[in-house]
Amino acid sequence: MIRSLEVLRDLEEIHFVISLDNPEVADRFLEAITYSPRALCHHPNLGPRYQSDNPELLGLRFWPVRNFRNYLIFYRPEPEADILRGVRILHGARDISSELQ
Repeated sequence: MIRSLEVLRDLEEIHFVISLDNPEVADRFLEAITYSPRALCHHPNLGPRYQSDNPELLGLRFWPVRNFRNYLIFYRPEPEADILRGVRILHGARDISSELQ
């Protein structure tokens, strides 16, 4: 999976926030994020499509982070290049539509 700058920023922010309460859990989150996309690499259409009226979000899919199901990986499969492009990683309780704009 190719991670965008936004994904890298999201990872840094999520790790920081979790580490305020529990540094060990924050480190487990980073470990989980390395394993979560593996299934998607083999089955890129596994995640449900993100529903939006915004044409820029067409084809966007999402998948929960392994063992941290409240966090969602938003990605776009690019079958012509045989890659997945990570777009964002967000907590499901956030206003996702405004975060993806």
